[in-house]
Amino acid sequence: MPVHSTAIVDPRAEVDESVEIGPRCVIDEHVRIGAGCRILFGAYLTGWTQIGEECILHPGSIVGHAPQDTKYKGERSFCRVGPRTIFREYATVHRGSGVESETVIGADCMLHVGAHVGHNASVGDRVVLGNHVLLAGHTQVGDDVTMGPGTGLHQFTRIGEWTRVESAVTIRQDIVPFASVSADDHIAGVNEDALETFSEAEVEDLRALFHVFLSGHRSFSELPGRLGDAARTAPGRRFVEFVNVGSQRGFAGGKAPDGHRTTGQSSNAG
Repeated sequence: MPVHSTAIVDPRAEVDESVEIGPRCVIDEHVRIGAGCRILFGAYLTGWTQIGEECILHPGSIVGHAPQDTKYKGERSFCRVGPRTIFREYATVHRGSGVESETVIGADCMLHVGAHVGHNASVGDRVVLGNHVLLAGHTQVGDDVTMGPGTGLHQFTRIGEWTRVESAVTIRQDIVPFASVSADDHIAGVNEDALETFSEAEVEDLRALFHVFLSGHRSFSELPGRLGDAARTAPGRRFVEFVNVGSQRGFAGGKAPDGHRTTGQSSNAG
């Protein structure tokens, strides 16, 4: 294990012998690091943190530090990171708040400069968080999501899989899967990048479901009934399942041609 002479690695940490640890890095006692990782200048890994294989932590990144939560009293909680995830400069991730709770980041993700993932958050696989994206505590981000620089996600808010969010958006309500979210915080339509991965039948299914979802219904309590058994493909069923789970924050919607929102202002679905 190539460890720089100025690095501090607790002897109780479980670090694969192939891991590269650069100058002035600090690895605390409960940390576990998988094979092939690179920990670059000044990175800090602490808490009950597990880093998957072949991850890269760039200078100044901090993973597994205590949550920014006044209720946290030092109890054991976890931070888990999947393989091949990259943390660019000064990206930060806090471990869970609450006994045995966890913050989870999936495989093949990239957190750009200054991105932050708060306590008890869940981030799927192949997610890209742009510069200074801020995920508050208890947020959920699905697989293959891309969030533009400067975007913020409110506590307990969810973003469904394959969603693309423009830069500098403040997201206060749940975003359904496969959506494209514009800079003025509404759903502009289906994420066309996502559609390129699906069959013609799946694309037709998703477009039909989006039409129902953005059709101007008055209450999100109507959504399960309106969507019903309309989904005919696997992506469509995942869309419906996301909605049927309900929301603590309500669902974001689109805008009618006159600029008024068609959805997103009513109460949650469950």
